[in-house]
Amino acid sequence: MKLARKALFPALVPLALFGFEAGAATVRLSAPGVNTVERSERFLEPSGQKVVHVSFGLQELSLERGKGELSVYQKLSLPGVNSTSDIGQPMLPFQAVTVQGEGVEVEASLGTPVALQVGRLLPAQEEACRCANLDRRVKEFRDEVDSYASPESYYKLQSLGDFRGTRVSRVLLLPHRYDAKSGMLYLYPKASYKISYRPNLVKQGAGAYDYLVISKRANFAALEPWIAHKRISQNLRFNVVAFEDMNATTAEAVKNWIHAEFNRAQFKYSLIVGGENQIPQTRVETTTDRNTPSDLPYYTMGDATDVIPEVYGGRIVADSPETVSHVVSKWIAYERDSSASVGWSRAVGIASNEGANPSDADYVTAIQGRFTANLGSQSIYFYQNNADSTPAAFNAALDTGAWWVTYLGHGSGTDWPSFGSTYSVQHIAQLRNAAAVKPVWIDVACLNGILRPANAGAHLMGDVDPSGSPIGTTAYYGGTVLVSWHPPAIFARGVGFHVAATQNAILGEALQAGQKYLTENTSGVNDIASNQRWYHLQGDPSMRLRVK
Repeated sequence: MKLARKALFPALVPLALFGFEAGAATVRLSAPGVNTVERSERFLEPSGQKVVHVSFGLQELSLERGKGELSVYQKLSLPGVNSTSDIGQPMLPFQAVTVQGEGVEVEASLGTPVALQVGRLLPAQEEACRCANLDRRVKEFRDEVDSYASPESYYKLQSLGDFRGTRVSRVLLLPHRYDAKSGMLYLYPKASYKISYRPNLVKQGAGAYDYLVISKRANFAALEPWIAHKRISQNLRFNVVAFEDMNATTAEAVKNWIHAEFNRAQFKYSLIVGGENQIPQTRVETTTDRNTPSDLPYYTMGDATDVIPEVYGGRIVADSPETVSHVVSKWIAYERDSSASVGWSRAVGIASNEGANPSDADYVTAIQGRFTANLGSQSIYFYQNNADSTPAAFNAALDTGAWWVTYLGHGSGTDWPSFGSTYSVQHIAQLRNAAAVKPVWIDVACLNGILRPANAGAHLMGDVDPSGSPIGTTAYYGGTVLVSWHPPAIFARGVGFHVAATQNAILGEALQAGQKYLTENTSGVNDIASNQRWYHLQGDPSMRLRVK
């Protein structure tokens, strides 16, 4: 890693000094215009290096007095640019770049700084869970922020783990220096960065097989039609292992078995058939729960800090072969396009009336707007305050068919309270979408993704109508604990944007693209790790998404 020498001596460059009184204020940094961050990438031949260029064009910032106990602080923001969210440290502009490779070097050309007397900047606060109130302990942050100053290097290099032997890192770009004691902020509106590294392009699919399935032997016959379909449709090679033969009664034993098998076979996908009551989950720490049920350690092959899975994993939460059969029949129907065609042009979004900067409604309408602009999808939108945001209206929309559902709001484990009136598992049983396109559901809600048959996600995947035909969703992605507010919503936006921009996306890859989007749009490493740990796919990670 290196830093351009000229960036180390900002005092040698004349400063434009601004001062303003406390309270709401807007400051123009240059000619009128919008803030921009531009990024480009290229390969260098014959060295094989990859170079990422990031250029800031900061035109305007705003300051606003904090509220309540935070009234001694000013909140600084630059419209269109992300702000850091590290608890107890000032919220300042940043851009992040994720790189997969070795030998990362960073060069910064900062340009002329602008000096701003900003006083005490608002430190990022602990974010509330969607369904619980946290004690934010505001007073504890004040002493910490007083001694904080941005790193002299103007960037940070952070490790996220590795992917199949290749290091995954994040470069956090910080075009500023803040001295909390004097209240001076030195901002570099035209800063540019050059990030170079040696990428290692992983070649997957060259292992002993492609897909590991772990199931009790009683489910083998129910799985066979799906396995036969995947062998033909995607030429996937399977290894189906009876859980009874693994001699693994604890989560640690399951993890050790999967890691050893990965080292031998280098498979790409994994499916565990059975809820956590049948095949256990590990327990890990997240920002909201020190005992979070998680499958992630099964698929991260590095140390305990590694949060980049080598394998795209999914589950079927089922206590009987009949439920397994119902689930896989939906997967086959989806990939064969055997459902009514109208659903392929319809995407559904549900937003609570809560949240700010952005609100839940802002997130959902951005996702829906991208689907409409890129794919021509009809947007079916339910907002909590609207009269039509009812379980009956939502069921009617799914009965007609939809290929995607995004929900942002509260959850309890068995229902979604952020409709106009609560949608619960009893309403899932009233769905009549057996003949329609069944969606992928991205759930930004608490607890509904617990891997047990009684919980909401499992009902979406396993329920049938009175005739015994499968209803609900083709895939479901939800959290096993109380989840935080913004990181899961940023993830949902990222996966939606990826799907809107990608032809024939693979579900597991799309979900990880959403997680990568989160790494580049939030600064907190713990938020990134937590979002990987608490989310779980109830579905086939190899499923090819269909959009018409």
